[in-house]
Amino acid sequence: SKREDVIVLPVIECTSDTVQRGFPGCISIRYDVIASYLENIFDEIRRNGIRKIVLLSFHGGNRYMIPVLQRDLLEKGKDYVVFSPSFSMVKIPEELMEYVKYGGHAGVFETSWLWYFYPDKVHPDKFKPGEMNEEVKFISKFAKIDWSIKFPSGVDGDPTKASREIGKKLAEAFLDTINKFLDYVRDFDVNK
Repeated sequence: SKREDVIVLPVIECTSDTVQRGFPGCISIRYDVIASYLENIFDEIRRNGIRKIVLLSFHGGNRYMIPVLQRDLLEKGKDYVVFSPSFSMVKIPEELMEYVKYGGHAGVFETSWLWYFYPDKVHPDKFKPGEMNEEVKFISKFAKIDWSIKFPSGVDGDPTKASREIGKKLAEAFLDTINKFLDYVRDFDVNK
């Protein structure tokens, strides 16, 4: 971190990913296991004198788990606060708004983001737009179903529109948002 008021811990590689389990190679950690693991980490952070914890999640599958974990910690009376910003807080730069319709899982934004940070891992010659299984389009609004049934290729969006330049602009917007969020966390009074 370039900020002096932040301590960055190592990335946790495997977390909860129940909707991707239909794809070979997916490793999804049960909620009770990951929640216990994170709570243990948070308790150790607190034992070291820190009461404000920011949990950054870069996987959409965690967006269901994290609020439940935050609520559970609150109900247990923990004297620390776990903040977890979401990607929806990031203001998409105006010049990129035309690409929103190509977003989604492995779409233009996620692919551009990865392309910017890991150019050797992205292979544009293999890009194909995703297609939704129309048979489950309606019901998927009301029930959590396996992602591999809803999007057989795993892609929800169009990565063919991706570029490293878009990834760079998204990264800058994300860092700007996170820095503002960290300022908010720094100024937040945990004793209230």
